[in-house]
Amino acid sequence: GNPRLTAQLMREAAERLGASFHFGAQLKWLERKAEGWQLHMTAQDDMGKTSTAFAPTQPAWDAHGDQQTFDHVVLCTQRFLPEWLKHPLAQQFRQLRAYSISAPIRDYDRAPRHGLFCERRQMSVARLGHRIRAAGAMRLEPRDQAHDPASDQKVFDQLYASLDALLPGVAQTKQAQQWTGVVSLLPDGLPAIGQLETGLWVNMGHGMSGWSTGAGSARLLADKLLGKTGRTTYLGAPPGKAPATPPAHPASTAAEPTAQATMVGASSAFNAACHM
Repeated sequence: GNPRLTAQLMREAAERLGASFHFGAQLKWLERKAEGWQLHMTAQDDMGKTSTAFAPTQPAWDAHGDQQTFDHVVLCTQRFLPEWLKHPLAQQFRQLRAYSISAPIRDYDRAPRHGLFCERRQMSVARLGHRIRAAGAMRLEPRDQAHDPASDQKVFDQLYASLDALLPGVAQTKQAQQWTGVVSLLPDGLPAIGQLETGLWVNMGHGMSGWSTGAGSARLLADKLLGKTGRTTYLGAPPGKAPATPPAHPASTAAEPTAQATMVGASSAFNAACHM
């Protein structure tokens, strides 16, 4: 699939339904008010620097200049659950750094026509139109340790060497694009999808499976948020908890401070959510 194109099309579809997108904004904290949740944000410029116009923080505003509050907030953060939420689930997330290179195809006759995985080199290769993407060399990254960009090139060099050994001369590696980024995951590998407290939801911790589970997870979360039941065939349990049958009607009261997000357990849940 093409995640970039899919994201663009999804954004256009959402905007047609009335959604609005605010880029370059960083959520600093959430405030629970009687009328709903209020978001406090800072805005950043293209270089990632905080704009003085929004410093230190300010609530979200609508088009009329009024402060906005929301009935529901869904956190879909790439890394961790924010520490300022002081929720026990926040301490369980781990950070996984992944690497990939993509390069134009030089030899179309020898280029793969389908996905490949080299178990010995722990590397996957995918054909993306006129390009080849090689990915691998994933590693856990301590959350309290600053990332060292200088170490990335060694990993990329390993990917180049592995790609050349597996498919020598097939890709124009001198024109390759390099990518590295982090994803979050929980120790058992299952995503966190559910309600932390009244009106505050999460959909995160998908690790490297976000492309595979994204559509089903969104459908599952939307159904839970709207109080619909019956779409999925299995709901797992939070880490360390035994699986339990979900209630027929979701609780409308605030969860206990120690409550954890409902975890999606089996792939059948995603399949059911995607196809129903």
